[in-house]
Amino acid sequence: MFMIMQDLDKGPYTATEINARQGEGATIQSPLIGRLNTEALLPLIGRVYTILDRNGRIPVPPPSLTNGGRIKIEFQGRLAQQIKKYSEVQGVDSAVPFIQAMRELAPESLDNLNADEFFRVGIDSKGVNQKSIREKPEVTDIRKIRQAQQEEAQKQAVALEQQKMLAGNADKLNEPVKEDSMLAGLGQAAQQGSPAAPQRS
Repeated sequence: MFMIMQDLDKGPYTATEINARQGEGATIQSPLIGRLNTEALLPLIGRVYTILDRNGRIPVPPPSLTNGGRIKIEFQGRLAQQIKKYSEVQGVDSAVPFIQAMRELAPESLDNLNADEFFRVGIDSKGVNQKSIREKPEVTDIRKIRQAQQEEAQKQAVALEQQKMLAGNADKLNEPVKEDSMLAGLGQAAQQGSPAAPQRS
């Protein structure tokens, strides 16, 4: 942080450049922070959890955890968050131009991308509050409703088109069938039980 403050005299810098400098500074310290997390904080959290669970202080876990799920511990310290945010932002920002290029070069390659997870990682790395992000089941319900509405709209459009066709041909329904028309040929083929091709009028 002191090195960053010294470099500010060379500025002015944009907010993006300052964030990038802070992320780079935090990344330099990531090996030290990673060792601290692995050798000290994670064992400490595991020990505290075991003691609380033994004394009945841990609430009943949800079914997703009782059926083999795992708890992922994320540290909320400023430095840990800065390292995570910097690495994820860099990954998302650098991937977007690549994805756009691959969409033009080989559109089928996007089948390898989980767009929903990519979006969630992206908005999380941008610091969007979790309360603003819908849960996955809610997203699934919204998509089902949207799909049902689209299918209903398509059915209504087809029905309306059929009604227009019937209304346009209503005056022709009482006309006699011409002997050399296609409709007459179809009627003769149906009576004879053969797939004879109708004559064109």
